[in-house]
Amino acid sequence: MWLIRLVRDLLIIYGCLMVGRGIALLLPFEFPASIIGLIVLFILLSLRIIPARWVEFGAEKILSVIALFFIPPGVSVIQDMADIRLFGWQLVLAMAIAWLSMALTIVYLFQWMEKK
Repeated sequence: MWLIRLVRDLLIIYGCLMVGRGIALLLPFEFPASIIGLIVLFILLSLRIIPARWVEFGAEKILSVIALFFIPPGVSVIQDMADIRLFGWQLVLAMAIAWLSMALTIVYLFQWMEKK
């Protein structure tokens, strides 16, 4: 039963990604299809068109292995140490700004969702 639930959850998430790809192709400018897909999923969940329980199990499984997706970029960073030495402080500043904005967004969304 858990396998059927996992497949259903992942198909819904993948479907939102495919809708995001379609929308990205229609846009007159470049925009990441994955971001559009996440926005589509967020809208569907917010409007309760898709119940959260339909994607919760699959999302938990994806999040449990998400660290594996960062291994190839980590290896690439280590191979490009010359660039890191050259642009180190700018990279650290960009990462700090990105982390702070992400953390604030998550806190804001969590508080907003708790009110509902």
